[in-house]
Amino acid sequence: MAIRKLKKGECKDIVEVAIQFENCEVFTFKREEISNIFLHSIRKNISICLNAVIEDYEAEDIWFVLPLEVANKKQKIFGFGDEQSFIERVENNKDITHFYIKYNTGEEECVSCVWEGDSDFYNPAQVSKIEDDEYFTISISKDNLRKEEESA
Repeated sequence: MAIRKLKKGECKDIVEVAIQFENCEVFTFKREEISNIFLHSIRKNISICLNAVIEDYEAEDIWFVLPLEVANKKQKIFGFGDEQSFIERVENNKDITHFYIKYNTGEEECVSCVWEGDSDFYNPAQVSKIEDDEYFTISISKDNLRKEEESA
């Protein structure tokens, strides 16, 4: 689905955000559970493969913030099996691939994360941390690579 421009005076409110990982696991958060979300410099990519045209939207910078108590809630992986918190999942694997944003209009948009490196399972552009014992933050950006190089 193409990202649609809003008309003058029109407003779409986020209802929920689903975060998808490389192995198709998904964690979904309702608007009330999210402290902040920021997807910056979203660009449209078009790929042509054999007989298919693929349109994809990718954000250069993503910042996602949850209260620590929300990020620590356990849920079953794929709806069954062992339980894991969002923090455990993110900290064990740096492999978030997409953010699905659902609006009060019923529309849904999918935005890919910038992905760096050669691995299909590890994205060094993804950084997460606990802030002030109150929030769990995720940043996905090429800037994270530069910061890592500068501190080395």
